[in-house]
Amino acid sequence: MLRLFTLLKCAGLALLGLCALGLVYQLAGDAYDARYAPPATEMISVDGYAIHFVCTGRGRRTYLLDSGATVGAFSWDYVAPLLARRARVCAFDRPGLGWSEDTGDAHDVRALAERIARIVRAARLPRPFIYVGHSLGADDAIVYYGLRPRDVAALVLLEPGIPGDILRKFHGTRAEAMAAPDCDIRCNLAEAAAYLGVTRFFVQISGIGRGAGNTRMGTEYLAQLVRPAQARAFAATLETTTKSAFEMSDVKSFGDTPVLVLTSSRPHERGRHETPAQYQAWRNEQLAWYAALARMSTRGMGPVIIPGTDHAGMVVTKNGAAKVAAAITDFLDRQHVN
Repeated sequence: MLRLFTLLKCAGLALLGLCALGLVYQLAGDAYDARYAPPATEMISVDGYAIHFVCTGRGRRTYLLDSGATVGAFSWDYVAPLLARRARVCAFDRPGLGWSEDTGDAHDVRALAERIARIVRAARLPRPFIYVGHSLGADDAIVYYGLRPRDVAALVLLEPGIPGDILRKFHGTRAEAMAAPDCDIRCNLAEAAAYLGVTRFFVQISGIGRGAGNTRMGTEYLAQLVRPAQARAFAATLETTTKSAFEMSDVKSFGDTPVLVLTSSRPHERGRHETPAQYQAWRNEQLAWYAALARMSTRGMGPVIIPGTDHAGMVVTKNGAAKVAAAITDFLDRQHVN
């Protein structure tokens, strides 16, 4: 018994030592981030919370750029200046992500869309605006339109999720999905892992962010990715994917609002255990969903394939951003959207 007690004591001391080491590692990393990727200064107050909201350019058009699940406004660094040559372009960090404070709201796309509506009003963004969303940001755009169609002059959807792909793997009922908690113990664990440097350690050794468009993008991405609030928000977003899929499916029409759907030429690399036929079947389903989205508008177009790009590269590479910006501008010009 004494031996067991001694072993448990040693294990406890070792765990405390690792936690202390991890905390020191995280604090040192925070100091590095503060120097090379300092927090943004372009902040607005939304219901008492600080939200990163940055705008550039001027013109008759107004764009709202909504980024993917783990990235913030910086992901539009290549696209925004191109669109801003003829328009006002605004991007933001969703609450809990990037440099924005966590508001404590839910993380399903309907809750996100409601939150974005509050941000839009606090920022006094002219309406209607052109909503450009990438990945999760495109999911937000779809549901935002369903809630507030008069706010949106046009929709540009860059590779939104496929609700059918998610719902096919779900074996419960809609009521069960809608009643599921926004954030369970996994969110708490994700946040704790970030505080103790675990997230930072694995991000560093995995090489995440090395494919970012430039050094500043990569540095800022890593600095944001390891923040405890962002780790918690991302875990909560994953927890609500089924609920979000139902909410996206609830939107049945875009009316006569112009809608452009863009997709990369290779959304992801084929997995080791995925056959070419399986990958092609998934790609066909994706393209079919994008075509269906375009048909939900009487002025829809797509899917338009952006050659030489992958999912992230559509926006975070100069080549992809130039092609995306050109496709957006050409579409809106032909649709006479101001």
